Amino acid sequence: SVDAAARAAREIIMGLERFNRDVKSIRREFSVRCGVNSGFVYYDGSLPLEEISDRVIDIAGHMQKQAKPNSVCVAKPAIEPLHDRIGFEPSGRVVDGYEVYEWVQGIKS
Repeated sequence: SVDAAARAAREIIMGLERFNRDVKSIRREFSVRCGVNSGFVYYDGSLPLEEISDRVIDIAGHMQKQAKPNSVCVAKPAIEPLHDRIGFEPSGRVVDGYEVYEWVQGIKS
């Protein structure tokens, strides 16, 4: 569900500080950009997952590419039914014709 996807994305980002401090073994800190969209994806079950292409998936990927580091971007039609929209604010950006709502750690979360 969109609720589960948005919650998972926020939890990953909220866990990055501890991960970067206590777990990672490289010098550079990790950051994450998340994109969420929803819709039906019609696919041929015989295709490998990496070969599946659909506009719903593409929009989620474009949301991710437009996200700031350590933020979650969601297309407006996908966020409207969310039960927990706390911290998601209009970003002023449009991706693939959809207004983008964005959650950034530490801002109204």
